[in-house]
Amino acid sequence: LIITHKEIPFIRRKLKFLKEYHIITHSGSIASVVEKKWISLYMVSDSRCKGDKYIPFTSRNFLHPSFQKREVDLSSLLEKYNLPKLDNIDFLYVSRCIELKEPFRVLNNFKRSKKVCVMVILAQNKLDPYYQKFLREDKGSVIVIDTHNLEIKNDIYKGFTSEELSVFYNSAKVYVHASEQEGESRTIQEALSCGCLVMAKKGMEGGGIDYLNDQNSILYTGEN
Repeated sequence: LIITHKEIPFIRRKLKFLKEYHIITHSGSIASVVEKKWISLYMVSDSRCKGDKYIPFTSRNFLHPSFQKREVDLSSLLEKYNLPKLDNIDFLYVSRCIELKEPFRVLNNFKRSKKVCVMVILAQNKLDPYYQKFLREDKGSVIVIDTHNLEIKNDIYKGFTSEELSVFYNSAKVYVHASEQEGESRTIQEALSCGCLVMAKKGMEGGGIDYLNDQNSILYTGEN
């Protein structure tokens, strides 16, 4: 039985009595893993493996098949949702608008740029104060695609499907990841799988830069 660290607080009392199951926990967080006797294995990013109960396997290891390098039709997707017309994307950012993901860092660095920078904001709590502050910020030349404002009717995931999201990655040259802390970073793996060069924060805490090297990424330092 595989669960994530987020479910444990809600079902831990029942899990202790499921003797017929081996409990495996996936931890995508950077927080320290608190070991429990009734948990058999912990799934963590490669760099966080520190003992026999830890295995280097996370959600980035089983991405949707759509996340691969291929020919895509960006214009049709943009037209479907009545979004600005684009021939290509120079810089792409995909994330929820929360402080940990540093959206203001990306926005402030690119809003006066002549390059095409697209920020795809994934659905979350619309009333979150940090998100509301982002809405009021001057966007400059940055193209913000906020999935809260799209007429998307997916029953399970309230946002772009994996197929649609992969179109943005495949149309971009560079994927920008601004976080200083990242447990595993599935978006980095999605971007790499679609052939993007990744620009990420050097010394990121967690497993975000596990698969990055001189050929597929650029690591930057400093606040900007």
